[in-house]
Amino acid sequence: MTDCLIIGGGIIGLTTARRLVMSGFKVTLVDKQKCGQESSWAGAGILTPLYPWKYSNFVNKLSFDSQKQYANLCQELLKNTKIDPEYLNSGLLMMDEFESETAKKWLKKFNINYQLTPKGALFDICQVRNPKILQALKKDLELRGVEIFENTQVSIKYLNNVATCQEIPAKNIIICAGSWSSEFGGTTYPVRGQVITLKDDSSIIKNIILKDGKYIVPRQDGVILIGSTMENVGFDRTLSDAVKIELFEFASAIFPHLKNCPITNHWCGFRPGNDFDPVIKESDKYPNLYFNYGHFRNGLNTAIASSDIILNLIKNR
Repeated sequence: MTDCLIIGGGIIGLTTARRLVMSGFKVTLVDKQKCGQESSWAGAGILTPLYPWKYSNFVNKLSFDSQKQYANLCQELLKNTKIDPEYLNSGLLMMDEFESETAKKWLKKFNINYQLTPKGALFDICQVRNPKILQALKKDLELRGVEIFENTQVSIKYLNNVATCQEIPAKNIIICAGSWSSEFGGTTYPVRGQVITLKDDSSIIKNIILKDGKYIVPRQDGVILIGSTMENVGFDRTLSDAVKIELFEFASAIFPHLKNCPITNHWCGFRPGNDFDPVIKESDKYPNLYFNYGHFRNGLNTAIASSDIILNLIKNR
């Protein structure tokens, strides 16, 4: 029997598993497909909420606490796995909304420093490359002895006020299934986001760009990631040519040289939408059942602190 069964192998499940195994728990992780292939893989890797004043104090605290730990995490992963998560302090140039009264109050409240430029406000924000950090986390877990079962579905049953998994017996069960957490009693739902990439060898774009709710993220190898949409269409993976054109035109309006750069990829992911804050808690009914889901657009930038909460809940029970 394992001490902790993690259901879901995205960034939330992987970081939760790492926290637990490093604290001495025997950990098993299961994913219904390949680890890290859904929302965590599809995102931009920006380590802050977009327009953070639109989020609760709880989400911002999770993000601040995670940001403080990301550099060390990425260094440890590179050392342990030889996979580089490409942690980069590229800065984020916000081209709109930072002068609103709500934004000014938030910036003053949290004493956030930024540099005004002719094009907007430049913030000290870092990024990681999603597929790389997910690959590194998975390998790190394997090296630490975590059993990982991919392409595996499990079910939870309840007996005498205890949650049980017949396929993989466990003392504690943690639901980290993102948009699929509703299959295990969660309240989340999918919000599709479409993203494109361009190949740009000019090295002109240095900072993450944020404008009109969309972003441009320069990677170190010349890949430019552009996103993203917000579509309530269920688990429909259909890609839209109109969206592809919209994202391309958004980026090339800011950087005209991108008009000559080829589109190299186009994909979508399903953010775990939630009408409230992320659900990070022990079940009200079953003392060995825990939830860590519903982070919406902020799974990556809040993952480390979210896993800290789960660790403390299990240790202190």
